[in-house]
Amino acid sequence: MAGIWSGYRKKALRLLAGASAGGLWTCILAVFPVLPRWAELLLTYGLVGPVMGRLAFPIKGTGNLFRFTAVLSVISIFTGGLISQLYLHTGMGYAVSELLSGGTLYGWSLSVLLLLAVSAFLAGKELFHLFGSICRRNAGLCRVILIRGNRKAETAALVDTGNRLCEPSTGRPVSVAEKCLLETLFPEPEEETGFFLIPYRSIGGSGFLKGRKVDRMIILEQGKHTPAAVLEGAVVAETESRLSPDGSYQLILHGDYAGLTACKGKRRRSNGHQGISSEQVSAENHFQHEKSDLLEKK
Repeated sequence: MAGIWSGYRKKALRLLAGASAGGLWTCILAVFPVLPRWAELLLTYGLVGPVMGRLAFPIKGTGNLFRFTAVLSVISIFTGGLISQLYLHTGMGYAVSELLSGGTLYGWSLSVLLLLAVSAFLAGKELFHLFGSICRRNAGLCRVILIRGNRKAETAALVDTGNRLCEPSTGRPVSVAEKCLLETLFPEPEEETGFFLIPYRSIGGSGFLKGRKVDRMIILEQGKHTPAAVLEGAVVAETESRLSPDGSYQLILHGDYAGLTACKGKRRRSNGHQGISSEQVSAENHFQHEKSDLLEKK
């Protein structure tokens, strides 16, 4: 608890070493009760506490070590007091005594209860990590509505600051969508006409994508159904490959639109050329525009 509160990274072996130091000191005090109470407290909080912290976590500096010791002491006193109150003023004391003496609690033995407790802890831990992974996966997604005439297509979109694809002639930001999504807006035979080529370069190679212009692109606020931005005349490039392996999104927004999903209570209109995001760096660049010399060669 002190490590989580102080923000230190946890490693099982180091935690075990720190806990063992504290447990060993407790056993020494129990076997050799020769020190006065004030000496026990002074050594416990002034010496053993810092040793436990230094063994359990990579704490640097004397000041940081004693600050951690203070946090550890407060948490220890609070937790010990809470357990003592539960033991003395509830049925916990009787239950613990019965179990430790070989009895049962509501027909459950100590070994069975420990097995159930460990199983519940492991199951809760897995559910916690599963929930966290789902939240992290959806953290960069938002809902986007594409409108062309009287046709509309709505999908989940990845907010990717690494997408730097632009239309060569105007420099407008270009988002990338799967072909199956744009077929709703550009049905046959319209899908074979009214497009322009956009050169691109990505991790998988380079080439050209079909660029199309929609009447409006509405970006919704994350977790809400209210528009964060309405982009007039947005440009969308068409790709036949799947953008998401699990199908969680069908559109990759341009990096300049990354800041729009966090807007609250604001309505912005743009012609697709306005830069908005302050973050321009991504670990993976999905799409970028070709440099002028490469474009001339092609």
